[in-house]
Amino acid sequence: KTLSLISPIIDVRVIPAYFEWTKLGNDVEYKIYVYNDTLLWTTTTKENRIALPEEVKKLMTAGQKYSWQVRAFSDKGTLIAVSSRVQFQVRPAE
Repeated sequence: KTLSLISPIIDVRVIPAYFEWTKLGNDVEYKIYVYNDTLLWTTTTKENRIALPEEVKKLMTAGQKYSWQVRAFSDKGTLIAVSSRVQFQVRPAE
């Protein structure tokens, strides 16, 4: 199965409020990873969109490069798909 990241990608104007990716089915659990130089945040969800917590947003700064990745697991815990790791950068205020 193909797991594609939808948003954020490349340059974004503000620190993202949400991360969104393609949905693979109903009984799928997704694990999301957000990185700067190291792992900044990780969580799991059954949805294909998740809000970035305020405490994580506070760790992110304009001009910094970030990347993120999602892994999908079946209801039995088997890894069924891994997205590519996509970079994005929050544009500095002009």
